[in-house]
Amino acid sequence: MVNKNKNLDHDLSQYVVFSLKDQKFGINVLESREIITIEEGLTNIPDSPSFVKGVINLRKEIIPIIDTEKKFGLNSDVDFADKKVIIVSIQENLVGLLVDEVIEILRVEKELISDAPEIVKNIKQKYISGIAKLEDRLLVLLDTKKLFSNKEIEKINNMDIK
Repeated sequence: MVNKNKNLDHDLSQYVVFSLKDQKFGINVLESREIITIEEGLTNIPDSPSFVKGVINLRKEIIPIIDTEKKFGLNSDVDFADKKVIIVSIQENLVGLLVDEVIEILRVEKELISDAPEIVKNIKQKYISGIAKLEDRLLVLLDTKKLFSNKEIEKINNMDIK
């Protein structure tokens, strides 16, 4: 829902809306760097964490690509030909989140966002920051700062990609 009153822009947040397995998720646009497609294949890294699909060279920077479906406990497709990658910064590390499709940039009024249900918070999905109640659907909002545990970040940092 778009708020047309410019003075109330602080009551709005913008989200990159993407899909995974027909489910819609959003991350704050301020937490994303860019959206890319993988034009060349990924380089697999031996002994990398199971949720790391591989790495790419993006403008001379090595970026781990995260199998977001596997990270979220969804059945993971192996084909990434038509998928998109959202580049985000997590604890000063650039990582790419592999998603099925980037749908839109959506402005959401803060009053439409509620906390994640307690049942969800108590599971391992502490990275869900809230649920946006839109006119035609619910949108699961993610907190990229909580997507990975410190141990997982350490594993990503310790991958031998030099």
